[in-house]
Amino acid sequence: MSRSVLPKGIIIGCHWPEPNATAAGRRMMQLIQVLAERYHITFACSQPLGAQSRWLDSTGVSTVHILLNHSSFDDWIASEQPQWVMFDRYLTEEQFGWRVEKTCPEAMRIIDTEDLHGLRKARETAHAQNRTFHISDLHNEVMHRELAAIYRSDGSLIISRFEMELLVNEQGVPKDLLFYLPFMEEPVQPEELPGIQQRAHCMTIGNFKHAPNRDAAKYLAHKLWPMIRQELPEAEFHLYGAYPDAEIMQLHNPAVGFLVKGRAEDVLQTMSQYRLCLAPLRFGAGLKGKLVDAMRSGTPSVTSAVGAEGMCKSAEDWNGGIEDEPSTFVQEVVRLYRDDSFWLQSQERGFNMLQSLFDGASWKKALQQEWSRRLNSLDERRLRNFTGAILRNQYHRSTTYMSKWIEEKNRNRSGAD
Repeated sequence: MSRSVLPKGIIIGCHWPEPNATAAGRRMMQLIQVLAERYHITFACSQPLGAQSRWLDSTGVSTVHILLNHSSFDDWIASEQPQWVMFDRYLTEEQFGWRVEKTCPEAMRIIDTEDLHGLRKARETAHAQNRTFHISDLHNEVMHRELAAIYRSDGSLIISRFEMELLVNEQGVPKDLLFYLPFMEEPVQPEELPGIQQRAHCMTIGNFKHAPNRDAAKYLAHKLWPMIRQELPEAEFHLYGAYPDAEIMQLHNPAVGFLVKGRAEDVLQTMSQYRLCLAPLRFGAGLKGKLVDAMRSGTPSVTSAVGAEGMCKSAEDWNGGIEDEPSTFVQEVVRLYRDDSFWLQSQERGFNMLQSLFDGASWKKALQQEWSRRLNSLDERRLRNFTGAILRNQYHRSTTYMSKWIEEKNRNRSGAD
């Protein structure tokens, strides 16, 4: 079928996807690649078109710059008449969901949650207060807003099994509103990867605008790496990631083998040169793209319980080690670095996890089937979602008028100028 006659779908993003900089960007590109087989997709974003939007140029996806708090969005989406609209996080649903419902009430509205922002916020707060996370920490403003967005929508994509269980079992969200969809990965060809003798040193990677990555980088530099270096004086640690600011660059210390490398243009090619990936994440949520990339590149990893969350329930299944205490974390790093047999076993476990958890062909088929199923049963599902109807009613009485007030304020300001 020609792309010009395919049904329309619209993705509204808070940012343009950057698959070489963020796991969220790579996740979004995976979704686009699957959905673009059956729909003509337009990606709309309030950020200006530029270098960050270039990743969409080769996909056949149209790109549109939209304005926040502006009725021009209503006119544009009314002219598009999409079958569905996907928001890339709860914030985007807050900003545009009511406009989509008002202008295109028959369009299916889906959220790709990326990770549960309320869970991440709860853990970050507990960490900042130097205490253990408790389930009561989930009673925070971000979590409440995120849950409201989930109820208002026709479905939400959840990337982590842990978060699925949390939403259903702890917060009472109906399973009908959720769809578990992890990363969708292509098969790995182990024989094409560098062997153990061709690898050296330790590394990690992560977007430094992301608070868990910043914390992990500083924790490595100040606490863990000095302990590791004492045991492995020949090893270096290389820190990769997009958007390193002055605070991150100050971690660069060649005297102790801690090197800040900046952005990696080809993550898999870069990661496959290293012996180990280290990810001592102390808070966060969702699946960690760097750890899936480590499996894809055949690089064993040592991480925390938060890092491995949603991917395995036992350290024996992990492609390396899962440790939260500094001393045992260091022990696992040293063992993997020195014990070739253990390293090879860990690498093989990573390949097995990729196949069992993230098989791209299986999840692609599941996503396409679920998408069609939800479109075909949209009216029935909405009738069952009484909580969503109540929240949309209340939502329209508050946020809608706030948005209109901002729009009018901006219009008056422009007139004064």
